[in-house]
Amino acid sequence: MTEAGHRRLTLAFAGFLIAVVIGGFFVGRSLQVAVLESSSGSVSEVVLDPAAPGFRAFTDATPTLLVVHTTVTSRGAELVGATILAPAGEGIGGAVVTFQSTFVVDASSPTLAEVFTSSGLDPLVAQLGAVTGSGFSDVVVLDASAWTSLMREDLPLDVPLRTDLIEVEQGVSSTLLPSGTRSFDLFDIALIASHQNPSEPSLGLALRQQEIWRSWISRTAGSDERPELFDLDTGFSAVIGALASGEVSYRPIPTSTLSDVPPETTRYLADDQAIRELFAQIVPFPQEVEPGDRPPVLLLDSTLGQLDRDEFVQIITASGGRVTILGNTDGEPEAVNRVQLHDPSGAELADVLVDEFGAELEEVPLEDATAALTVIMATPPASS
Repeated sequence: MTEAGHRRLTLAFAGFLIAVVIGGFFVGRSLQVAVLESSSGSVSEVVLDPAAPGFRAFTDATPTLLVVHTTVTSRGAELVGATILAPAGEGIGGAVVTFQSTFVVDASSPTLAEVFTSSGLDPLVAQLGAVTGSGFSDVVVLDASAWTSLMREDLPLDVPLRTDLIEVEQGVSSTLLPSGTRSFDLFDIALIASHQNPSEPSLGLALRQQEIWRSWISRTAGSDERPELFDLDTGFSAVIGALASGEVSYRPIPTSTLSDVPPETTRYLADDQAIRELFAQIVPFPQEVEPGDRPPVLLLDSTLGQLDRDEFVQIITASGGRVTILGNTDGEPEAVNRVQLHDPSGAELADVLVDEFGAELEEVPLEDATAALTVIMATPPASS
């Protein structure tokens, strides 16, 4: 990891953990609170109580860290997988999602490894952002040795190795590491993180990388030293500490299999709908991948807490929107869900949300609107 990359991690995730310690709203962010009048931008009254009529709060993007796993060969750096770490909104637990090196966005597209080799890091990040619908707070490229050096204080590390690691040279097979659950040193962990057996699909290596994340985060959670007291000079300590503070889900990216011969070239095709739904859960407030790619949405609760606001947020995110302001209506509870369209840029999203929420659509043009749409919660979503 470069010094510049290290510095970016430090600033982003140190700031994130400090915000967690200070506290926040249910979405896990520090709040800027004011009553926002969509039509004029005027402030008529400041409402500080999230359960009170007229409350408004800006949202911050859910923090995400993309780790690009590489190995160094005679041909240079080659991609062997990728991982997205997403601490939960309240800084307690989160999700770890791994990608296979032969992941593809469609049947005719190059694999992640091929994109990295032919085009470099930026196109790879752009492709992962497009398929997940989320930008990333930080992106770090790590070979196996650099990764294990970050966990050196926690080594040896107990990791379940479910298959022997084998190499074949000139037709002769030899075992590099026998399977089993035991404590592995730095060299062993680096091997587990980067070695793909002959005739093994890339999913096998991705699952071993996932086991390393699981073991490291579990080791951190079980430490006598509290995660919030970890050295904030290291960005990884911040994000690992946040994940270790609660329940973490570990999963490979949702795919279907495109079988190839030989097995190690098996490709894994993105399951677009499952990926959208997954990331709406673990990254409810995504960063934009490209400016303007997600219409901003003002989400207002007319029931003052009687409905599950998280469900509405996830549906809006999965549908391609971005909730930028949360709040409550000023008056009596509405009888039906409403979707108000303020700007033509949100028309397509509005049609989707009308179906998802069983809502009434209203066109309310506003020249200086703070959002393209306003969604008013009144009843559970029709799709729930």
